[in-house]
Amino acid sequence: MLSKDYTTSRFSLKIRSVLLLYFVFLAVALCGQQDKVVVDKISISGNDHTKPGVIYRELLFQLGDSIPVDELSDILKRSKESLINTRLFTVVDVYFKNWEAATNKVHIQVDLREGWYIFPVPIFEWVDRNFNVWWVEQQRDLNRINLGMDFTHTNLSGRRDRLNFQVKYGYVRQYGLKYTFPYLNRAKTLGLSGAIAYQKKREVNYLTNANKQLFYAENDEFIYQKFSSLLNLTFRPGHNITHEWGLSYNRKFVGSIVYEQLNPMFFANGGGNERAFSASYSFTYDFRDVVAYPQNGIYFQAKLTKSGLGLFKDKNILLFAFRHENYFQFADRWSSGYDFFGKTSLIRTRPPFENSHIMGSSGTTVPGYEYYILDGLDAVLLKTFFRYKLMDNELRFGKIMPFESFKIIPFRVYLRASSGWGFANDPFDSGVNTLNQTLLWGGGPAVDIIFFHDIVFRFEYSFNHLGEKGLFLHFKSNL
Repeated sequence: MLSKDYTTSRFSLKIRSVLLLYFVFLAVALCGQQDKVVVDKISISGNDHTKPGVIYRELLFQLGDSIPVDELSDILKRSKESLINTRLFTVVDVYFKNWEAATNKVHIQVDLREGWYIFPVPIFEWVDRNFNVWWVEQQRDLNRINLGMDFTHTNLSGRRDRLNFQVKYGYVRQYGLKYTFPYLNRAKTLGLSGAIAYQKKREVNYLTNANKQLFYAENDEFIYQKFSSLLNLTFRPGHNITHEWGLSYNRKFVGSIVYEQLNPMFFANGGGNERAFSASYSFTYDFRDVVAYPQNGIYFQAKLTKSGLGLFKDKNILLFAFRHENYFQFADRWSSGYDFFGKTSLIRTRPPFENSHIMGSSGTTVPGYEYYILDGLDAVLLKTFFRYKLMDNELRFGKIMPFESFKIIPFRVYLRASSGWGFANDPFDSGVNTLNQTLLWGGGPAVDIIFFHDIVFRFEYSFNHLGEKGLFLHFKSNL
């Protein structure tokens, strides 16, 4: 049962939309040949912590801009989406407050509700590639669980800068620190981020057999250690295009039994340690309406990564990868889209085993193949979907919720049907991994639940060309 306040707010929103259209058409009629309006004033409310400059950076208009009347509605809508995609606000509304027909001057209002920026989240996670592998193949083994604390402040100084500190203690021990500052210069086009991490594990994946990961574990000592650091520079000249340059350094160690008995090709040098610098460049074009769960828009990213810059001669890999996504909303509740991914190794020598996984993790899984991993030099993956918006509502906690940011939690529920096709090429496979060099197909129905704008739970029933089927849980958060 919807509350009276909720019903009233929805009714008010509809009235505002009708009035907006009315005044737009009225202004067009009055303006005649003067078909542009001038942004005379911009007012912002609700930004208690966020600096105004961060908000102005995401708007597609500035003070004094002349905007064609027939483009005003779209510019306000896209400005709202741009602010939502900062993930700093749970509620965003951008509209014109006053319109002087005689002078064509408009006063634009930006109303915001800030989200909760501090997330001290306890860590309870499985060490496997995904929840489904841990639940089924590892039989919910609690020894394969990590405990710890992940502390994130998503808006530390009010300038959209992000601080993350992580401690894991359990099957894997890990300590990490990362800081991102997106606005280095006055124009807010340059950003910088840096991270440092140390990890050690009692278990290591040393081989792939029948497209399954084989592990070796030492219960009394840590068999694998990794130190990593990285520095990224971003250039975002507008709202939709981002260039990013990265430089990283990794130092790794593995127990002697791994490279002497289990897999001499674990590291490229055949030994027990590896040092390597890596450099990368990526180009991203992002024109999606809401990044975490888009209804409309296009996303494209191309990335070139060189691992091993010749300083230590421990590794020599050059990878090119791209991802293209397209989303279409063709009715009020109906939408569809596709996700096309490709990756290839431009240096055609056999990579070290630790760098050989090319499909089956990090968003590169064909539906229905969550239990499998594919190695190789090349991979392509195409996923398509149709979905129907079943529900769009809010959870209202009122006075029982002490935190203002969580008094109202918007959520949506979608019914979803998807299909996926994938292919991985491994010219060095001896034939034991039968899913390589094979066109994979899988798909099935799903239910997606989205909280706020960027927390997504997916319950998916998938089947594949092997005749296997099962229920899979996927979780994505952009906190």
